[in-house]
Amino acid sequence: MESRKSYITVRNITPAIDKALRSLQKQNGVTLNETVLQLLARSLGINQTKDNGLGRFSGMWDSDNFEKFHANIESLEKIDQDLWK
Repeated sequence: MESRKSYITVRNITPAIDKALRSLQKQNGVTLNETVLQLLARSLGINQTKDNGLGRFSGMWDSDNFEKFHANIESLEKIDQDLWK
């Protein structure tokens, strides 16, 4: 169950902070609000991202492992036409 959302107004943002926020917003391709929320969460040590735990495996295969894996699952990609009649 998610708790009620709240709203905060931030005043007196310096031009340097505004420029940095907008630059980060553009870089990440998200809204200014989302940019600020991400920065606040990160600075407060709050993890708001959903993690399936598979990120640690990213980029671990070399081309030999990749080829072996695809060779082993090749039969899974074939459609048995008799099953679809």
